[in-house]
Amino acid sequence: MLAAALTPMQLRGKVVLVDFDSNQAIWQAWGNQYWPALYLVDANGKTRHHQFGEGGYDKMERAIQSLLMDARPGAMVDSTLVNPTAHDEQMLPDLANLGSGETYLGYEKAADLRLTPKLRENRPQVYSVGQLGLNQWGLSGRWVVGPDNAMADENGHPPVSAGAPGRQRAAAAL
Repeated sequence: MLAAALTPMQLRGKVVLVDFDSNQAIWQAWGNQYWPALYLVDANGKTRHHQFGEGGYDKMERAIQSLLMDARPGAMVDSTLVNPTAHDEQMLPDLANLGSGETYLGYEKAADLRLTPKLRENRPQVYSVGQLGLNQWGLSGRWVVGPDNAMADENGHPPVSAGAPGRQRAAAAL
Protein backbone atom coordinates (compact mmCIF):
# COMPACT_ATOMS: atom_id res chain seq x y z
CA MET A 1 0.00 0.00 0.00
CA LEU A 2 2.80 2.43 0.85
CA ALA A 3 4.55 1.82 -2.48
CA ALA A 4 1.32 2.56 -4.37
CA ALA A 5 1.09 5.94 -2.65
CA LEU A 6 4.62 6.95 -3.59
CA THR A 7 5.68 8.44 -6.89
CA PRO A 8 9.08 7.59 -8.42
CA MET A 9 11.28 10.54 -9.37
CA GLN A 10 14.74 10.72 -10.91
CA LEU A 11 17.36 12.48 -8.78
CA ARG A 12 20.97 12.46 -9.94
CA GLY A 13 20.49 9.12 -11.68
CA LYS A 14 18.84 7.46 -8.66
CA VAL A 15 15.17 6.62 -8.33
CA VAL A 16 13.72 8.31 -5.26
CA LEU A 17 10.22 7.69 -3.97
CA VAL A 18 8.45 10.90 -3.05
CA ASP A 19 5.22 10.97 -1.08
CA PHE A 20 2.46 13.26 -2.36
CA ASP A 21 -0.07 12.76 0.44
CA SER A 22 -2.59 15.51 -0.36
CA ASN A 23 -5.46 13.67 1.31
CA GLN A 24 -3.31 12.72 4.34
CA ALA A 25 -4.02 9.01 3.82
CA ILE A 26 -0.43 7.99 4.62
CA TRP A 27 -0.22 10.55 7.42
CA GLN A 28 -3.31 9.01 9.04
CA ALA A 29 -2.26 5.39 8.35
CA TRP A 30 0.97 5.99 10.29
CA GLY A 31 -0.97 7.72 13.08
CA ASN A 32 1.35 10.66 12.56
CA GLN A 33 1.09 13.64 14.89
CA TYR A 34 4.37 15.38 14.11
CA TRP A 35 5.81 17.68 11.48
CA PRO A 36 8.20 17.07 10.03
CA ALA A 37 8.13 13.30 10.40
CA LEU A 38 10.73 11.19 8.62
CA TYR A 39 10.46 7.42 8.32
CA LEU A 40 13.25 5.25 6.93
CA VAL A 41 11.87 1.97 5.57
CA ASP A 42 14.12 -0.88 4.40
CA ALA A 43 13.70 -3.00 1.25
CA ASN A 44 11.48 -5.43 3.18
CA GLY A 45 9.07 -2.72 4.29
CA LYS A 46 10.29 -2.65 7.89
CA THR A 47 10.59 0.76 9.54
CA ARG A 48 14.21 1.00 10.59
CA HIS A 49 14.38 4.57 11.83
CA HIS A 50 12.01 7.44 12.47
CA GLN A 51 12.55 11.02 13.42
CA PHE A 52 10.08 13.65 14.55
CA GLY A 53 10.77 17.37 14.32
CA GLU A 54 13.74 19.34 13.07
CA GLY A 55 17.33 18.35 13.73
CA GLY A 56 18.86 14.92 14.24
CA TYR A 57 20.00 14.87 10.63
CA ASP A 58 23.26 13.15 11.59
CA LYS A 59 21.29 10.27 13.16
CA MET A 60 19.14 9.94 10.03
CA GLU A 61 22.23 9.93 7.84
CA ARG A 62 23.85 7.24 10.00
CA ALA A 63 20.67 5.15 9.73
CA ILE A 64 20.75 5.50 5.92
CA GLN A 65 24.40 4.45 5.88
CA SER A 66 23.53 1.43 8.02
CA LEU A 67 20.77 0.39 5.60
CA LEU A 68 23.16 0.71 2.67
CA MET A 69 25.68 -1.52 4.46
CA ASP A 70 22.95 -4.08 5.24
CA ALA A 71 21.78 -4.07 1.62
CA ARG A 72 25.28 -4.75 0.26
CA PRO A 73 27.43 -6.57 2.81
CA GLY A 74 31.11 -6.00 2.16
CA ALA A 75 30.51 -3.00 -0.13
CA MET A 76 32.25 0.25 0.69
CA VAL A 77 29.85 2.82 2.13
CA ASP A 78 31.11 6.32 2.81
CA SER A 79 30.66 6.84 6.55
CA THR A 80 31.43 10.56 6.60
CA LEU A 81 28.55 12.91 7.26
CA VAL A 82 27.43 15.30 4.56
CA ASN A 83 27.97 18.94 5.44
CA PRO A 84 26.10 20.93 2.78
CA THR A 85 26.48 24.66 2.44
CA ALA A 86 23.13 26.34 3.02
CA HIS A 87 22.12 29.63 1.48
CA ASP A 88 19.19 31.92 2.21
CA GLU A 89 15.96 29.95 2.80
CA GLN A 90 17.91 26.71 3.32
CA MET A 91 19.77 28.02 6.36
CA LEU A 92 18.79 26.96 9.85
CA PRO A 93 16.92 29.65 11.77
CA ASP A 94 18.59 31.79 14.39
CA LEU A 95 16.50 30.42 17.26
CA ALA A 96 17.70 33.13 19.67
CA ASN A 97 16.41 35.79 17.27
CA LEU A 98 13.38 34.13 15.73
CA GLY A 99 11.07 36.68 14.11
CA SER A 100 8.28 34.45 12.82
CA GLY A 101 6.26 31.66 14.36
CA GLU A 102 4.52 28.60 12.97
CA THR A 103 2.20 29.04 10.00
CA TYR A 104 -1.12 27.20 10.06
CA LEU A 105 -3.09 27.04 6.83
CA GLY A 106 -6.59 26.35 8.19
CA TYR A 107 -8.92 29.11 9.36
CA GLU A 108 -9.03 27.84 12.97
CA LYS A 109 -5.39 28.73 13.71
CA ALA A 110 -4.27 30.88 10.78
CA ALA A 111 -2.51 34.06 11.87
CA ASP A 112 -1.36 36.96 9.71
CA LEU A 113 -3.39 35.68 6.74
CA ARG A 114 -4.24 38.45 4.26
CA LEU A 115 -6.88 37.56 1.66
CA THR A 116 -8.87 39.51 -0.90
CA PRO A 117 -11.79 38.97 -0.81
CA LYS A 118 -12.60 37.91 2.74
CA LEU A 119 -12.17 34.21 3.63
CA ARG A 120 -15.04 31.85 2.73
CA GLU A 121 -14.82 28.84 5.04
CA ASN A 122 -14.97 25.37 3.42
CA ARG A 123 -16.01 26.71 -0.01
CA PRO A 124 -14.05 27.44 -3.20
CA GLN A 125 -13.02 31.07 -3.56
CA VAL A 126 -10.65 32.94 -5.86
CA TYR A 127 -8.21 34.99 -3.78
CA SER A 128 -5.49 37.48 -4.58
CA VAL A 129 -2.55 38.71 -2.56
CA GLY A 130 -1.66 42.37 -2.33
CA GLN A 131 1.31 43.87 -0.54
CA LEU A 132 2.36 41.74 2.43
CA GLY A 133 3.95 42.97 5.62
CA LEU A 134 6.53 41.09 7.67
CA ASN A 135 5.31 37.56 8.54
CA GLN A 136 2.05 37.98 6.63
CA TRP A 137 0.96 35.46 4.03
CA GLY A 138 -1.84 34.96 1.55
CA LEU A 139 -3.26 32.77 -1.18
CA SER A 140 -3.50 33.50 -4.88
CA GLY A 141 -5.86 31.61 -7.14
CA ARG A 142 -8.80 29.34 -6.35
CA TRP A 143 -8.60 27.73 -2.89
CA VAL A 144 -10.80 25.91 -0.39
CA VAL A 145 -9.77 26.82 3.16
CA GLY A 146 -10.89 24.36 5.82
CA PRO A 147 -10.49 24.42 9.60
CA ASP A 148 -7.01 22.84 9.45
CA ASN A 149 -5.93 23.01 5.80
CA ALA A 150 -5.98 24.98 2.56
CA MET A 151 -6.30 23.11 -0.73
CA ALA A 152 -5.74 24.53 -4.19
CA ASP A 153 -8.93 24.09 -6.17
CA GLU A 154 -9.29 24.31 -9.92
CA ASN A 155 -12.90 23.97 -11.07
CA GLY A 156 -13.69 21.74 -8.11
CA HIS A 157 -10.51 19.65 -8.41
CA PRO A 158 -6.95 20.00 -7.10
CA PRO A 159 -4.57 21.25 -9.80
CA VAL A 160 -2.48 18.76 -11.75
CA SER A 161 0.64 20.92 -11.60
CA ALA A 162 0.66 23.50 -8.83
CA GLY A 163 3.88 25.08 -10.09
CA ALA A 164 2.78 25.80 -13.66
CA PRO A 165 2.25 29.43 -14.75
CA GLY A 166 -1.17 30.76 -13.84
CA ARG A 167 -1.74 28.13 -11.17
CA GLN A 168 -2.46 28.57 -7.47
CA ARG A 169 0.30 29.80 -5.22
CA ALA A 170 0.81 30.56 -1.58
CA ALA A 171 2.85 33.68 -0.83
CA ALA A 172 4.60 34.71 2.35
CA ALA A 173 6.70 37.65 3.50
CA LEU A 174 9.17 36.36 6.07
